[in-house]
Amino acid sequence: MSAIEEIDMDYFITLIQEREIIWDKSHVDFKNKNLKTKAWEKISKVLFPDYENFTPERKNKVGNDLVKKWKSISSSKIIFSDT
Repeated sequence: MSAIEEIDMDYFITLIQEREIIWDKSHVDFKNKNLKTKAWEKISKVLFPDYENFTPERKNKVGNDLVKKWKSISSSKIIFSDT
């Protein structure tokens, strides 16, 4: 089982909700890849307390896996609503 599979999905979604740059297409910096990467790094650090000790390759893999997980979740559910 990968580390990503062990993540509490409700908590993961909450962390993303707190970072509008990741999901809000109207956000002024939505297309800014550097800022978006920093937002994903912050999420990685919260979910993996030893993230700073990961090799660059592992950091990249974790980041890519989190983004894939988010894309899977966001394409299959309506997570954010106006209510």
